[in-house]
Amino acid sequence: AIFLFQSCCFAALTIINPSDAGALGLNLLADPLDAELDIIAVHGLDGHWRKSWTAENGVFWLQDLLPTRVPKARIYSYSHDSRTRGGDVPFTLDISDHGNALVSDLTIERGLTATEERPIIFVAHSLGGLIVKSVRKDND
Repeated sequence: AIFLFQSCCFAALTIINPSDAGALGLNLLADPLDAELDIIAVHGLDGHWRKSWTAENGVFWLQDLLPTRVPKARIYSYSHDSRTRGGDVPFTLDISDHGNALVSDLTIERGLTATEERPIIFVAHSLGGLIVKSVRKDND
């Protein structure tokens, strides 16, 4: 796997329909039949699996631009609860819990699609970078 991340701050498998704004887990954005790698985007603190990667003009670059630049990539945006305020349930998961949930979701998805050996590129921001680092640390 290739790890790309920028960090600055502090489950069962769920494949989500991209129109479902409230669910957590993997959001499948592109799935070409000839995919050779997986790209997983992990948002940051107080982020959102779609809004964090969408420009002011409405372009959701993970879905609108990236598939044309990397046509043989299956692309996901991973959603995790990164709220620092609000919500009915207090924020209780730590970084390694989020990392374990991500690994679990990816392991199940890649097992179901027989793509366990496919390379992974992580694109992460802020807290997402720390989650990806925890995945790498726990799986070295």
